[in-house]
Amino acid sequence: MPIQRHLVASEGAARLERVAAAPHGARWGEPHEAQQWRCILPGAGQVHWRSGDELLFVDALTAFRMRPGDLYQLRHEAGREHDVYCSGEQDAAPGLARAWLVGPRELLLLKRATRAVQRGRMTVTDAGRAVQQALGRSRPLPASLSLATRARQALARHGAGLSVDELAEEVRSSPFHLMRQFRRELGTSAHQYRLHLRIAAALQRLHDGDRDLAGVAHDLGFCSQSHLGDVMQRVAGCTPGQARAALA
Repeated sequence: MPIQRHLVASEGAARLERVAAAPHGARWGEPHEAQQWRCILPGAGQVHWRSGDELLFVDALTAFRMRPGDLYQLRHEAGREHDVYCSGEQDAAPGLARAWLVGPRELLLLKRATRAVQRGRMTVTDAGRAVQQALGRSRPLPASLSLATRARQALARHGAGLSVDELAEEVRSSPFHLMRQFRRELGTSAHQYRLHLRIAAALQRLHDGDRDLAGVAHDLGFCSQSHLGDVMQRVAGCTPGQARAALA
């Protein structure tokens, strides 16, 4: 199934797109060439991306950019849906990094911006500024198949439900070595990363129109709606009700 692109809004050379792709197994897709600056924002599902020696695993906490002339391939082992900020004149992302680990606070900022553009409450240019702000506060990720990347892939395959010992066994490492490398590369523990993935899923559900906070909490493995609220307040800086209102 080809990738489906939906134009959300455009302003001059800049535009915001909604992109969806169905899974197509373990094979790499056909090579493509990027025609303009593109910043791929975190969304639902996962995708593998490669260009030359660069290799990225993109999950619900990952943003990355493509430059004009990049030759790349995609591998969708799972379905994927995300927003893309495109700029025809200059790079919209800060610094020199290829990819970023986006925390829950920055993720909320991005999803608020894309929802505001969809609702006509924000211009595409202002959304580009929000992208710059969020990624400027995010941690750069290496574009390589590191131990931490393989651990992130394992978490995606198993629904973020692996214990530390199980995760270490999955990537053929000792728990101590894995945790040290994970924190060194990502700046957080595997436990915190799993928690952030669950909050990312909650924010995505709210962004996509789910209004049942108790149902979201239950589906994502939280003890109760109040438990989800406590965690979201701590890591994203808002309650689920506030996030729901911001993403309406």
